[in-house]
Amino acid sequence: MARVVGAFGVSHGPLLTTPPDQWHQRANADKRNPRHAYRGAYYDFPSLLAARNGGFADQLDIATKTKRYDACQAAVAEVARRYAACGANAAIIIGNDQ
Repeated sequence: MARVVGAFGVSHGPLLTTPPDQWHQRANADKRNPRHAYRGAYYDFPSLLAARNGGFADQLDIATKTKRYDACQAAVAEVARRYAACGANAAIIIGNDQ
């Protein structure tokens, strides 16, 4: 009989594996995307910035991005640690793959 030994919910995105000094590459793709979902509506990039009251310009310095990246890496490592500690011999992974 199978027994559930752990359950984990995690978010994901390209910035988890992209060094912070390269995050502008994601911004360039976002600027080309005409359909960003936000609070039940869709926006092109300039409209999204307006809806977000200017966006996150105050958080774009390399020190802030590095701090956020490091926090995400620590969280991913903690999920890995907990998964290893639960002793699972199988995993079921559910995702929408965008």
